[in-house]
Parts: sequence; C-alpha cells; structure tokens
Amino acid sequence: MENKDLYKRLIDIDPAISTMYHPANRRRIIRALEIYEQTGRPMSDHVARQRSLAGDGAISGPLRYPDPCIIWVQSDIKVLDERINRRVDEMIETGLLKELTDFHIQYNQHRISDRGSMSGQYALGIFQSIGFKEFHNYLILSEDEKTQAAGQQQFLKGVEALKLATRQYARRQIKWIRSRFLKRSGASVPNVYSVDSSQVEQWQTDVLDPATKIVQSFVQGEIPPVDALSIEEQLNVPLHKVCDVCGGRVFVRSFEWQAHLTSKKHKKNVQRNMQSKTEARQMNENQQQRSEINKGRQIPNITAETKPD
Repeated sequence: MENKDLYKRLIDIDPAISTMYHPANRRRIIRALEIYEQTGRPMSDHVARQRSLAGDGAISGPLRYPDPCIIWVQSDIKVLDERINRRVDEMIETGLLKELTDFHIQYNQHRISDRGSMSGQYALGIFQSIGFKEFHNYLILSEDEKTQAAGQQQFLKGVEALKLATRQYARRQIKWIRSRFLKRSGASVPNVYSVDSSQVEQWQTDVLDPATKIVQSFVQGEIPPVDALSIEEQLNVPLHKVCDVCGGRVFVRSFEWQAHLTSKKHKKNVQRNMQSKTEARQMNENQQQRSEINKGRQIPNITAETKPD
C-alpha cells in the first residue's frame, strides 16, 4: 500500500494524530494504524491518557522514578564528529567488516534456501541497524572483486557512509534529549544538568568532579552548585501546514514551517506565483478592453427602404 493510501486511512481513523505526522513518514503512520488495530482505540487517545497521568508538561507519560537527577555529558559538535570518525575506524580495525560479511553470507544462504531468491532490502529488522545499508554495495561483491580497485572504492564509500550515518544518529539523539527535557515545562519534567567532555584530558575537573557534586547535593536535598539547563523556547511545536505555492508540501513542525517560509525556494515560488497572477489579471483586463473596443466598432445594420417608381 502506498504512503498516500496509508495516510488517508490514518486520517479516517485518527484525524488528531494524522496532523502530527508527515504523509511520507511511513513507519510512524503504520505504527499508529497498528495501535488502532490492536487496541480498537486511536493512538491519540493513548497519548492523551499518558499525558493526563503525568499532568501538564508531561514528557510522554509519568516518570518511572520520582525526583530523578539527569546529567547530560555533552561535547562540542566538532569534537563529537571527530570522536565518531575515530570510533568507526576502530570498529573496522577490530572486526566490524568481518561481522557484517559473515552475517550477510548466513542471511543470504538462509533466504535462498527458503525462497530461492536473492532479492532483499535493508529495510526491516536488524538490517535497519547502521552498517548494513552503508556496506551493501561492497558486501554483494565476490571475494575477487573486493580486492580490486573498484571493490576497494566501494569499501571506502561504505566507511564514509557509516561515519556520516553515525554522526546523523548522534544529532538525532541530541535533538531527542532537547525535545524531551528542554522544550517542555512542568512538575513532571526533571531538571537536566550539563557537563562538558570536549577536552577529555580534563575529564576529572570538567566532568567527574562537577557531576559528583551535583549528585551529592541532590541526595542531600541541597541546591546543586551548577544551575540546571533552562527550558528552551518552543520553536518546534507541532502544527499542520500545507504550502500550496510549493506544490502542496506538508509541514508538521513550526520550526520547519518558519524555515520554509524564509527559504529562497519558497520566496522564488511566491514571486513566480504573484507574477503569474499579475499576468493573468493583465490578460483579463486586456481582453475586456478589446471586447469594449470591438463593441464600439460595430456598424448598425441599416436596411435602405426602396421607394416606388
């Protein structure tokens, strides 16, 4: 079933939750439909119930443990990227590629014996994990092809793709933390304290010592020596906007919508749309003027009377 059909089904079943999902977000749409099929209730009902249990500003439901202390070990994004790149290189050196190759061979043998087909997609189950998709073009090569220049090029592409995917995953994690803990206020939202690990050689003074003091103060019921991170301005609240000027593009977050409105492409489309309307209006006015001129040029049909001799 195509995405548009799934989304139409979701609109019919749960119009409230459908406004929060992009029509192309297939996985979330399918999950919402599964919840309805399994429980007989729309997902929006479950979400509302979870939030009611935790009160206003709820993260996504009541906290498992009361009064938690959350310490977020952060680092400069450039430093984080460098660490991720080094970590991927270390994983390759310690056998990641062999692990992927062995699993790929075993999976294909099992799949061929069961269905007699080599057609497979890295879209379900374990194949969604970072690493399989990135090395797909390399894994499907023969052992001889892997040793050739083209094979080595595919290997290097896989390494770079794995690094990129891991960096993107790290950014999604950061976004998740901010969305869950720093963009909502309320009694059920715990304080989050930040320590900076950018300079690993200063781990003792920048991370361990301040984290220890925060926890000790928290356990003793005292005010920690470090201020908790403040609640950020909610720039990414849910909404549902359709840009008719840009071909009906759908936006479900305010930040994305505001960014779209200020984008060059949108402004260009708006200008083009205004120009088209101006040209259409001018054309209509010209047609009306020509019509009036033609009416004025019409000669009355006068029939001369014939006098009798």
